[in-house]
Amino acid sequence: MNELEKWVWLCLLPKMESRKITYLMDGLGDIHAIFEADASAYQKIRGLTMDDIHHLLNKDMTHAEEVIAYCGNLNVRILTYDDPNYPDILRKIFDPPYVLYMKGNLLSWDKLLSIGIVGTRNFSEYGKRAAFDISYHLAKCGITIVSGMARGLDSVAHEAAIKAQGTTIAVLGCGIDIVYPPENVALEDAILKCGAVLTEYPPGTKPLGSNFPKRNRIISALSQGVLVVEAKASSGSLITADCALGQDRDVFAVPGSIYSSRSDGTNYLIAQGAKLVTCAEDILIEYSWQLKRLHIETENVEPNKKFSAPKMQEEDRKPQPTVVSEVNINDPKYKDLSEEEKTIISLLLPGSKNCDELLSIVNIPIQKLLAMLTMLEIKGLITSLPGKNYAINDNR
Repeated sequence: MNELEKWVWLCLLPKMESRKITYLMDGLGDIHAIFEADASAYQKIRGLTMDDIHHLLNKDMTHAEEVIAYCGNLNVRILTYDDPNYPDILRKIFDPPYVLYMKGNLLSWDKLLSIGIVGTRNFSEYGKRAAFDISYHLAKCGITIVSGMARGLDSVAHEAAIKAQGTTIAVLGCGIDIVYPPENVALEDAILKCGAVLTEYPPGTKPLGSNFPKRNRIISALSQGVLVVEAKASSGSLITADCALGQDRDVFAVPGSIYSSRSDGTNYLIAQGAKLVTCAEDILIEYSWQLKRLHIETENVEPNKKFSAPKMQEEDRKPQPTVVSEVNINDPKYKDLSEEEKTIISLLLPGSKNCDELLSIVNIPIQKLLAMLTMLEIKGLITSLPGKNYAINDNR
């Protein structure tokens, strides 16, 4: 029986949280001792219930073997706490994920300078522009963008890093074999080509609401700092900021309108001491010594004026359609698109349309339409607006 099987066995036990495994490691030393221990040894470990001890005494490896085989078939790596490829930065937090399921590139974790970028699902155009601009220019400078691949600004941050041909990491709140939200199939495929997707949850785990606050500690732990772009006072993004503080990470926030509830959380963070950020350079200057140590070039970072997020203005309650000028379906930038993608472009040429409007016109499944819209946005050909609206991007 090998080490991998023992780690997977332990993490698959019911209610075996990272905190309890930390106590087991502190009390017994390593995974082999944890597996070989008897009831009397487990009873000496703080934080364990009688149910926990009962489960620990069950040494049946069938489930662990099935999970390992399933991951092998999916080309999913399993990184355990003792694996040399496991991110060392995670070993330094109190409650690390002792098993990680990962797809994509095996990254050189110690050579990454990463920034977590999170924000609301229900974003404004201001929030979207700020998240995209800052993520894009950080990625252009060699910074790895870490986020949760959730709807909203998490997805915007990943898309910006991809467009910048940078590296991005998505931390899921579900099993590695589940794409959530389901419309992010194309986005996940794009992330896998330039970064990695990972989770502590075993295959088959559904995206339960209780999973996401827990996974936020991994987003912050993998990052040197966390930027909150737009968030309500009750937003889960503030949980990520709290995790960052508890892990001795930097916290940054983009200021927002005092008239918008979407900015209550970010403005609160700034009032509490988070660094105010209006451009990528505001973050880069905090890590100048690390950039030099990692030989990351920053000559392409220009003064704030060019890379700054959009100036604050009173938030529009209704999304304004993008003005389309001098663009047509014969434009060379559309030549490599499929016929279905060209159809989407032609429908958007007169002005923005809601996703439901597009669905009523084109005869394709909703999942395929959402995937196409995501890819067109990643390519920079269209832009998404609040309320599931889409418009031609004429700034390309």
